[in-house]
Amino acid sequence: MERLVATQQCPAYIINSAFNIQAWNAQAAAWFPSLPSEPNLMRWAFGHPAAQRQLDRWEEDWAPSLPAQLRMAHARERQ
Repeated sequence: MERLVATQQCPAYIINSAFNIQAWNAQAAAWFPSLPSEPNLMRWAFGHPAAQRQLDRWEEDWAPSLPAQLRMAHARERQ
């Protein structure tokens, strides 16, 4: 999978059920410069103010949907 991600022309990454980014390509690293130091999508989105500026329409699209994704992941893990 890592080789596949590396060959993609667009930003690409592999994420696990805990929202940890397991592998990414150079384009994703350029788009998300904090990726090497913060490889967890949820911690990045909620913990880095730059993330909320980078994610277009943060208040309308991302802020409501990310907690829903966390709730779904939590429910899956409890089963």
